Order: sequence, then C-alpha cells, then structure tokens
Amino acid sequence: MSIISSTLYTPRAGVPASQIVDKKISESLVEEVKGEDMGDLGQMTRDHRNGKVVPVPFEFVEEIQGIAKSMDMSLDRIRLIISNNKDQPASAGCRAIPTMNGYLIVPSAMVYNCMLDRSRNLYLTTTPQIEEFPRSQTKLVMADSAKFVIAHEISHLQSEDFLVRWSAQFLAVASIFAVPQYCYRQKIPIKFGVWLATVGIVPLFFGLKALTRIQETNADVQAAKAGYVDGGIAFWRDRLEFEASVRPGSTIQQQSTMRWWKDHPPHHERLARMLYERGRIREHRTRSEQ
Repeated sequence: MSIISSTLYTPRAGVPASQIVDKKISESLVEEVKGEDMGDLGQMTRDHRNGKVVPVPFEFVEEIQGIAKSMDMSLDRIRLIISNNKDQPASAGCRAIPTMNGYLIVPSAMVYNCMLDRSRNLYLTTTPQIEEFPRSQTKLVMADSAKFVIAHEISHLQSEDFLVRWSAQFLAVASIFAVPQYCYRQKIPIKFGVWLATVGIVPLFFGLKALTRIQETNADVQAAKAGYVDGGIAFWRDRLEFEASVRPGSTIQQQSTMRWWKDHPPHHERLARMLYERGRIREHRTRSEQ
C-alpha cells in the first residue's frame, strides 16, 4: 500500500535491513535473478557485479529503524527497497507469508534529498546519476513529513493490511462464482444465479474500496499516535497545496463526491483527521500532567 496508490510491488532492488546495518550484500538477491529480463532487480544485480551500485547512507537506515522501534515493529521481517522511479510513492506490501517477508519501498528522492555528513559503502540501489553522497558538516536530517510517510507504511506492515485486503478480494471473487453454482445445485434457474452474481459485484466493489480507505485512515492514525502527527499535518497540507496548484478547479465537494470511487480518502479528510488526532494527543498530555 502506499500514500498515493495501493499496489503490491515486486521488489525492484534491495537487501534485508539487518544486512544493511552489517554492511553485507544479500546473497538471496543474486539467487532471485533467474534470467536476464528481470527489470530493475536484474539490473541492480548486474550493476552490483560491475561495481556500479550506489551507496545508501547508514544514517537513513538508522532513521527507519528508529521509526519502526517507536511503533513496536521489528525490522527483521522487512526487506527495504529503494525505488529509482521518481514518481514512485513510498509503499508497503508483502508476499504469501507476510510475517516472514514484508516490503517497505522508499522512493530514492526521499533518500537523496536528506542532508548527509559522509559517504557510506552500503549497497542498496542503482541510481546511476549519483556516484557519491555529498560531504557536509550537517548530519542526515529526515523531514517530519518523510518520517510520517515511513511510519504510515510500517503501520500497514504491522497490521498485515495487504493480507486482509487480499483475503477480502479473494472471498469476493469466490462468492461471485459460487452463487451461480449454488443456484444450479438447488435447481434454481441459472439465469437468476448469474443475474444475482452480477448485481452483487457492485456492493463488493465499493465494499473493497471502503475497506482500503479504512486501512489508510488507520495507518495515518497509528503513525500519528507513534509521535509523527506533526509530520502528517505537514504532509497532507503540502499535498493539498500541490493539488490546488495543479487542479485549481477541484473543490472539496467534488473530492468528497468522488471518494466512493477511490481507495484512498481525500486529502482534506486526512488532514482533518491529523488535526483531530493532534488535539486528542494534547488533551491526553494535559490530563496526564494534572
């Protein structure tokens, strides 16, 4: 799942987070590449063999570890992936056994826009235009909004949201095929069974959309409760400003009308929820201090 789109991503390039810290290359990465036409994953492996892999800062991994720790989430089961696609949103997904292998996909811009104090020889991604990280007197600084995004995606992994959504989709599709078969066994006209299954697609479609919206809202709330509410406010405020600049004719009323067709809540609703959560957090702190 992602802040912008909900998709199960095939790993593009990456190594287990635990091995990043140990500065080792994942042997499984090479094993996964079965053929030459393996997209970015295959390219990453070939670049690694040719010494063209770009290092990722150790501090960035530490930041992600800190965020996961604040959410009581272990990184042992997470495979960290840096995407070279500029338009790739931060996202999270899993395979058939999510407790063993979750994927946290981070756009390269989120990494390289951070301030770094030194280079690190940590192999993770293949952005060819970047050969070495700049040296400066400033330590790595991750924006609050970026921390919120990471916390949001970790919440998806923690809650097994993808598995829940996949199970719901599977049951929905299975029920569509099961209705005509049931009618046939009960000697009910098959045409009626097909009609009933066809009509049932509509509530199932919107129900799955609603489920995903609930998961996105819950991920926002969990990230806020973990201490990243200010980052969430900043992130959704920026998204609203950007949306207003590219779609000046779009109104909140139009967004609310179209929300039923989307699997993510409108930005203004997510910002409002973050403001609400900040108020609750402050109220809780006030009561605790009394």
